[in-house]
Amino acid sequence: MKYVNVALIGLSMFLGFGTLLSAADKQKNQDNDVIKITVKDNDKTIKAATGKKIEIQLKGNPTTGFEWRMAELKSEVLKSDGKMTYIPDKFDPPRVGSGGIFVFKFVTAKSGKATVKFEYLRSWEKDKAPAGKFSVNIIVAEK
Repeated sequence: MKYVNVALIGLSMFLGFGTLLSAADKQKNQDNDVIKITVKDNDKTIKAATGKKIEIQLKGNPTTGFEWRMAELKSEVLKSDGKMTYIPDKFDPPRVGSGGIFVFKFVTAKSGKATVKFEYLRSWEKDKAPAGKFSVNIIVAEK
C-alpha cells in the first residue's frame, strides 16, 4: 500500500511538471508569433512567412519633442496593423522626462520584399536633418 501511494505521488508530480512545461511551450510559441525588430537590426534583412506579425520597437523620448515616424514604406508586402503606440519606461517611482519605446505593428500580407524606413525628428524642425534614422529590409515568403 505504501508503494502505491509513493507511486501515485510520483506520477502526480510528473504530470504536474508536464503541465508546467506545456504552459511554458505555449507561451514560447505565442512569443514566436511576433517578430520583434529593434535598433540592433538597423540596416539588416529579416525573413518572415506570410501572415506573420512584426513589431518594430525603437527607443525614444517624446518629452524632448522627438518622435519616431515612418518615412518610407513603398510595398504591399507589409500592412500596418494599427496605430503606433508608445510604451514609457517603468520606474518606481515614475520619473518625469524619461524615455520609452515607440512600437510600430505590421503584418506580412504577401510574398516579396519591403523596406521600412523611420526617422527620429521634431515635427516643427522642417529644415533640420533627423536626429536618428532606422531602416530594415523584410523578405516575405509563403508559409
